[in-house]
Amino acid sequence: MKRMLRVLSVTAVLAISQSVYAQDVPSVAPACEAVVVNQSTLPAAAVTFGGKFSSDSNLGYVDVLAPFAGNDIGFLFLDPRVSIAEGSENEQNIGLGARKLIMDEKLIIGGNVFYDSRETSNNNRFGQVGAGLEFLTEWVDARVNGYWPSDDKETIDSYDTQQQDVSIVNYWNTSYF
Repeated sequence: MKRMLRVLSVTAVLAISQSVYAQDVPSVAPACEAVVVNQSTLPAAAVTFGGKFSSDSNLGYVDVLAPFAGNDIGFLFLDPRVSIAEGSENEQNIGLGARKLIMDEKLIIGGNVFYDSRETSNNNRFGQVGAGLEFLTEWVDARVNGYWPSDDKETIDSYDTQQQDVSIVNYWNTSYF
């Protein structure tokens, strides 16, 4: 439980620090010059806390979507996520992505690349790289993802097989008609 609280605290601090960003603010300008203020700003970072709780298992996670470049129409973002399950299972994900509003701001298109690391209750750690495309509307979200393991193959179970020859002998040599 202490480990989960530490992870959640660190991630919350990261999210708050990412949501503070510099904006173009004009200095004092002479009265005869026009001053243009940059109206495009990055969206604020979003932090999502969640969990799955049942009689069989408990899981908690924190996810941060932290834009770092662009404006409110299109931006690049960093997306760290940490999940901790009951026992010793945990997962860490770090992603880099881009999203852009198009078609009169009715469609969001985006892409991302992630690295995922998962530790099982048997103290095995597995990693993978993932890449995805997304198409998001008010009513429908469509995502396509591909995954490539970054670890060598590991045997999780094995079995032996045997071949056995069977022959059938017909003992009825005569007809009884």
